[in-house]
Amino acid sequence: MNSTAFASCSWIEGIRLRHCARILSLIAFCLTVSGRAMAQDTTRGGAGAPKPVALTFSPLDAGFTGAGWDFIKQKVKGADHVLVGEDHFIHEIPAFVEAIADQRTFTDFLCEMDPISAVVLEEQLLTRGELLKTMPATFSFYGQREERSLVAALVKKQVHLHGADQVVMNADRLLASSGLEYIRDARVRGTLERMRDSSAACFERFLKDPTQAMYMMTPGFEEDLSALDAASDREVRIKELATVLRESRAIYMEQNHQRRVDLLRANFRASRVADPGHHALLKFGAIHGPRGESLFGMPDIGDALARKADSTGTKSLHIMIVGMSGGTGSPFPGFPGATLDASTGPLAALAPFFAAVEGDAWHAFDLVPLRSCVRSSAKETEGEAMLRRVIEGYDLLVVIPKVTPGSF
Repeated sequence: MNSTAFASCSWIEGIRLRHCARILSLIAFCLTVSGRAMAQDTTRGGAGAPKPVALTFSPLDAGFTGAGWDFIKQKVKGADHVLVGEDHFIHEIPAFVEAIADQRTFTDFLCEMDPISAVVLEEQLLTRGELLKTMPATFSFYGQREERSLVAALVKKQVHLHGADQVVMNADRLLASSGLEYIRDARVRGTLERMRDSSAACFERFLKDPTQAMYMMTPGFEEDLSALDAASDREVRIKELATVLRESRAIYMEQNHQRRVDLLRANFRASRVADPGHHALLKFGAIHGPRGESLFGMPDIGDALARKADSTGTKSLHIMIVGMSGGTGSPFPGFPGATLDASTGPLAALAPFFAAVEGDAWHAFDLVPLRSCVRSSAKETEGEAMLRRVIEGYDLLVVIPKVTPGSF
């Protein structure tokens, strides 16, 4: 990726948009391998090995109905923590997550947002603040209408919001604006005001011309961070703000996925959402959600959750949810979304699952029975390794036949 595209925010937001496309291709390939293994290899299950089985369910005005939903409810009620690995910017998925939240009492919600922005988001929802209206795109996915409805419902249930990710590239002005709420030092306020205004100006230029750099990627941003560092010893919260922004900038500059994953896992531990006495609901891109290895082959936040659950004698449930056709939204107001087409592109690789989809009903696939068909070995191929990560990592796969774009 060239530096111009990266500076214009295409890397992290682009990676979030492309994560599931790559995931779907890999999973579908693995399921094809799985089908051959179950049919031909008696050492991996043989002729009697279980096949993927779907139970259907349908959305209502509030909630869902059907055997598939009854099965999901049973699994949710039997778990202490639930992680949903999603394809982003889909209108229907927040309602699915909200319905999951109705099945048991959750104390905490951990999501793909930085920790400071998550606190600001909860405060804005509790106080009906204006930032969600004036700068919605700075709240990561949660500036979108459906996602706002989800977190508003969670906060109404007294579920606390937490973030584990880096700062979205255009959200530096949100953090600067939040700092102005409690900082009285004139010099620090001047720096925060400059950051807020410069970030807003760069974002407006980016919306008109995506080749323009976000403020976080400019030399001026680094100078402002240095100014905050000089004042941070006198203000703990400003020190935290500067640290979060600097780490986020470094992840973008290095295009370093491992560093981002390390941050996700560290922020998960710091959030303590899965400590004894807590019941956590998590929502992340599907790449991050499996227990064990992520779909990129490294331990990610799904594994951190599973390990924490194991160490405390509790249980985590990992659900992946994707759309089969229709369209997805955009990370920025006015930008075009994407069209899903099961017959072309990466979605075509999910034919083993899509072949079982009939009509408009949603389909829930129980992946647990397939685990007997995949075993790690020294002669394991890359396809078999990926198959093992998917089936061992997720408990359920939900396919929505047709989805609609999320919107601001």
